[in-house]
Amino acid sequence: MSDQKVRYRLLSPEELKDNPLYLEYQKERSELIKKVNQRKKLTVSETVDYCTDVAVDLVPGVELKSCETCIDYLFVLTYLTYYHDITGGGKYYKYSYLSHVRTVISRAIVTNNITFDDFSEHYFEVPREVAQADLEYLYKESDKWDDVILKENHSDQVLQFISNETRKLIRENLDRDFENEPYGKGSNRYKFQRISILLRSKYQYHQISRILEEKEQPIINFDFNGTNIHLTPKGFVHVFYWHFMKASLMIDVQKTFHVENFEYSEIEKFILEVLRKISKTNVANKVSLSTIIFRYIDTPYKLHTTPVSRKKKGGVTERFSEITSFYPILDQELQNLSSYKIDDKLTLFLKPDI
Repeated sequence: MSDQKVRYRLLSPEELKDNPLYLEYQKERSELIKKVNQRKKLTVSETVDYCTDVAVDLVPGVELKSCETCIDYLFVLTYLTYYHDITGGGKYYKYSYLSHVRTVISRAIVTNNITFDDFSEHYFEVPREVAQADLEYLYKESDKWDDVILKENHSDQVLQFISNETRKLIRENLDRDFENEPYGKGSNRYKFQRISILLRSKYQYHQISRILEEKEQPIINFDFNGTNIHLTPKGFVHVFYWHFMKASLMIDVQKTFHVENFEYSEIEKFILEVLRKISKTNVANKVSLSTIIFRYIDTPYKLHTTPVSRKKKGGVTERFSEITSFYPILDQELQNLSSYKIDDKLTLFLKPDI
């Protein structure tokens, strides 16, 4: 097959209307539109699907900015355009979903296969006046979210944890860093850093809610040498909040961040595969579940668990070890540890026998 990129012309509405693949797509979408019009509750994934159609003008008479169903979707879309610099001083690029979706549909019909090639052809630079209006919208959203995270008793447990961690981040990192600044909290630098924290927090809340909606609970339930190891939503939220999206923070939080080896939405698959491989070794009984240290490819990691004991219905006590944190570490932390190579990618580290 030639390496040259194959291009297809966009099919016209007349060419699309009787195509079986397109008709099936339209049927699925019409059911979703009907559900919205009947004001039925959508899952997060259904909301994303519906609002993507709104964004690419596939829902007649509905505009993204005025669509009540798409309020959160609009925020996420706008945030991802500007999160790297919310001061207004940079260049910003938006993604043309309309151009890309039409291209993908046309290619799928012509080739009977969905292919994605050069995404860059669908980006365009945002005009300065549009960027300023978008940023003003984000600043207002940060003010609204500030009121949300100040509340300390949310019934939504993901929101409760996100709120606690955001207040902690502002109090222990941002406010502390500006104690001795000439203008302190009145400076523009403080203002923009605080806005960036709030916007990141709101974005993470929506992303985590979407991911957890599609996962079983607990996310991981694995028997490691007779001890059940769980990854619960609380542990997932902690890892996502503190150890992903470094580029979206304008301050140093003294944390390490995941940047490779797996997608955050599939973190449990990665952890589960590592635990399975370790459990099958002849040194599994030497592993301290409180801190499991391993290297995957070139990156060393620490995984922490904490023993949990809780009463269930009928007076039965459930005991397990809950994953509380998981993050990359520096090579220096491997000093004085013995290594056990499991395969070409995975190496376990243990305290040497005394």
